[in-house]
Amino acid sequence: MFNDALQGIARLSPPLQEQVGKPIEEAWADVRAARAEVEPLLSDDQPAAPEAAKTFVAKFAIAGAAIDRALSAAEQALSQLDPSLGLMLEVSRLSNEMREQAGLRSTLLSRFAGTGTALSVPERVQAAEAAGALRLSWQRLQRIAAEVGDD
Repeated sequence: MFNDALQGIARLSPPLQEQVGKPIEEAWADVRAARAEVEPLLSDDQPAAPEAAKTFVAKFAIAGAAIDRALSAAEQALSQLDPSLGLMLEVSRLSNEMREQAGLRSTLLSRFAGTGTALSVPERVQAAEAAGALRLSWQRLQRIAAEVGDD
């Protein structure tokens, strides 16, 4: 994924290469560092320590945040170049958000459907929040898609 992005960035003008490429290279470095740190935790050679899961999640949260920053920088730079590009990138980002929200909601409801165990109050709140966020994201996606179509 990162190689493909960097190959595409290499075709941009030099100022855009710097503006878009640098955050993506930094995100890639963060992902590689996180992977290197958690790889020993996934080894079958040694039992996982209780803190391993926390470390695993923390490292990939840092990498995920770096990816989000890189995408935001790319979206901003490309929006300045051509507003319709920014809108198309926003459609892609919203689509990813919707998949994440739907997945969370589905996980919670599937567990209930599969086990018959009632969801706890926090789980019900979480499922309701995911449903609401999904609906709002869908509305934003429709609005932005209409804007892209108007150009």
